[in-house]
Amino acid sequence: MKRRDFLRSVTALAAGSALPAPAIWSPAKAQSRQETLLIVSESGPNNIDIHGVGTNVPGYEVSWNCYDRLISHEMKTVNGTPYYDRDKFKMELADDMKIGDMSVTFKLKKNATFHDGTQVTAKDVKWSLDRAVTVGGFPTFQMGAGSLTKAEQFVVVDDSTIPMSRTGTPLPLEDSVKNMAVLDSILDLRYRLARLIGFTNYADYDCADKMVGSAQNASDFIHKVVDAASERL
Repeated sequence: MKRRDFLRSVTALAAGSALPAPAIWSPAKAQSRQETLLIVSESGPNNIDIHGVGTNVPGYEVSWNCYDRLISHEMKTVNGTPYYDRDKFKMELADDMKIGDMSVTFKLKKNATFHDGTQVTAKDVKWSLDRAVTVGGFPTFQMGAGSLTKAEQFVVVDDSTIPMSRTGTPLPLEDSVKNMAVLDSILDLRYRLARLIGFTNYADYDCADKMVGSAQNASDFIHKVVDAASERL
């Protein structure tokens, strides 16, 4: 199924969520794979389109598990809590990237495909990026924060190569380092606060006044649900 058809189908699915199950809308109905994606969340997604204007946090959770990104970050553990490592990139759809002062060029993996086996090309990536900078709302605001504001900034060189260029003045390295130091300080203060009032880490402190009670309980619950779901695959 083509992504444009999928986006139309999932938008219809979100709009028709009040219908009794099973309410599966074409063409998504044609899919026959048996894998199950289970996401535990406090509320349901209002949209499965991550670029949809007004998409809520659960919608982003679903999208994060449905779509590959060009790149992501490796994980690291700080004081027992997992975080994304800002200093280590992990390739997903991209096989390589070359970073310049005001541009970055991505080379896509040759075996990158949609779930129906269709190859993901630079034209597909540009379609997503063009949409993000023009759809409005938070997606466009978020792209603008990285000086990505126009479709002309994304160029298709060939099926696997797409460079993108920034506008404006690049952030001086010293300012970037200062910002990272501020973020590190915030994380350290959160950890110190949690320890000061008797918690092992900030995650335990954050969970203490919620129904789950502790970070360990939350982790155990998620693992139990995943194990139970995996037995049904």
